[in-house]
Amino acid sequence: MAFYFKSQFCPYCSQVEEFVFSDEEVSKKLRNFLFVELDIRSEEGSKLARRFGVAETLTLVIYDPQQAPQRGQGEHFPQGRPR
Repeated sequence: MAFYFKSQFCPYCSQVEEFVFSDEEVSKKLRNFLFVELDIRSEEGSKLARRFGVAETLTLVIYDPQQAPQRGQGEHFPQGRPR
């Protein structure tokens, strides 16, 4: 399972949805998962965010009940934010 934690107020979430999730290669990879999109401010999203230790959006948690969850929080600008 892949849990995608987002917020309507997160500009990076919109960018990822538009440019990354729409990419054919990414789309193919995500088909291997049950993909669950959650608003971190919703009751269900907030509950699961606490369970997985998610503190912010944009976060993708890859969950396998037989292993520890793998969490990735986007580092959008590895060399620093553009000015």
